[in-house]
Amino acid sequence: MASAVKENCSADVISTDLGWLLAQTSHGLAVEQTARLERLGIAPRGYCILQTALGGEYTQGEIGQAIGVDKTTMVVTLDSLEAAGLAERTPSKTDRRARVISVTAKGKKRIAEAEQVTADLYEEVLRFHGFDSIPATLPALPGPDEGDDERHRRRERLRDELAYSGLAEAIHFAFHAREADARFPGVGGAAEPVALANPLSERYAVLRRSLLPNLVETAGLNCRRGAAAVGLFELGRLFPGGEAEEVEAVAHRERYMSKQARDSR
Repeated sequence: MASAVKENCSADVISTDLGWLLAQTSHGLAVEQTARLERLGIAPRGYCILQTALGGEYTQGEIGQAIGVDKTTMVVTLDSLEAAGLAERTPSKTDRRARVISVTAKGKKRIAEAEQVTADLYEEVLRFHGFDSIPATLPALPGPDEGDDERHRRRERLRDELAYSGLAEAIHFAFHAREADARFPGVGGAAEPVALANPLSERYAVLRRSLLPNLVETAGLNCRRGAAAVGLFELGRLFPGGEAEEVEAVAHRERYMSKQARDSR
């Protein structure tokens, strides 16, 4: 019986199992990344937490939900990051009862080093595979998504016009938090937004009815990271909710300036 099992579990069978191949690839990358980040004195989980914390004012619970880390593990990991001088728990500017995770100057430097280490690892993998083996363009899509109709051409012309005017294109998930949906009313009027059955976190709980929440958040993130002014646009689909069909939309935010840039004017 055992020999029969071994015969059936051949390399040819396994090599055609996409799930197994992806799992092995992910595991191999994780092992190698862990070894390389260890030289910097940080683990992949800590690196992920620091990167997420750098994006805004988030509590440890919000970060844990966003990256899929349980409360106990978050506490232990944050304790180690604080002990290493890479992060701090600081009072929130908007809610004095809450404490948010702030990245220290040392932590920002460590993030930059870790990003370079990770980029080098990915480049090595691609070189091993062979850059010549990687197509220069994405494979063509058949059917209505192939991009060869007037609707797609009109979208591309609009995209080009906005880019030529000096705006940078932003691409976001098609969902955000309920609070963001309420703060920026969009299509659908009084209808309830479409809720995701199994969201990544509360930050991605409903399908978007406006492009503005993510644009404003991204502009603010760029300014917090040192950009003096940011001009962004996005083209995407909106989901009104109820029985209404989804619609295409465009939004732009011009010259979003950092507080430092505004004060210097």
